[in-house]
Amino acid sequence: MGVQTIDITEFLKLRHQLPVMDVRSPEEYNHAHIPGAYPLPLFSDEERKIIGTTYKQKSRELAIKAGLDFFKMRPLLEQAEKIIIKHVVDDGSKNRSVIVHCWRG
Repeated sequence: MGVQTIDITEFLKLRHQLPVMDVRSPEEYNHAHIPGAYPLPLFSDEERKIIGTTYKQKSRELAIKAGLDFFKMRPLLEQAEKIIIKHVVDDGSKNRSVIVHCWRG
């Protein structure tokens, strides 16, 4: 299954069946998060600050490039795999789908 955008009704239904991965920064997650969501930050707090400052002071395009410079795909994937395996073992589910939560999309 590929990436799908779901509405809030579908999200609320699925969040009890599938692991929710919150990809916001640690500070954002610690401030408030969906109960039961796993923290899987794409960026550190400092990286998020740099990207946001670049977006506001320079351009969207440069902010995206800064984000790509920071993005750590392999460690993120390995952490996500551990969460999925834990979910499969704990719930006996064969479904390896997840829900990804990010404030801005």
